[in-house]
Amino acid sequence: MITKEGLIPAFEKEFTFSLESIEQNQKNYQVWHHRKILTQWAAGYNEETERIELSCPDARLLLVKQELDLTCQLLDKDAKNYHAWQHRQWILNAFK
Repeated sequence: MITKEGLIPAFEKEFTFSLESIEQNQKNYQVWHHRKILTQWAAGYNEETERIELSCPDARLLLVKQELDLTCQLLDKDAKNYHAWQHRQWILNAFK
C-alpha cells in the first residue's frame, strides 16, 4: 500500500524490479501486466467493487505521476509502444 510517505519497502523493491524488466522488455505483455497488478495493489484496488480505494490524495497523485512519467519516458523513445499506451490509458481511466 502507498501512503503519503511513499511505497512500503516491499512494494518499492517490486516496483524497481518491474521498472528494470520493462526497460529490458518494453514490448512484453507480462511485464506490463505485472506493473498493472503492482499499481492496483499499491493503490488499494478492491476486487469486489472494481474500484481503487486509496484514502490519501497525496499518495494517489504520487502513484499516478510515477506511472504517467514512466509511460511518457518510454513513449518518447518509441511512440508506437502499444503496451505503454495501454498502461497509460488504464492509469487515466482507473484514477480518473
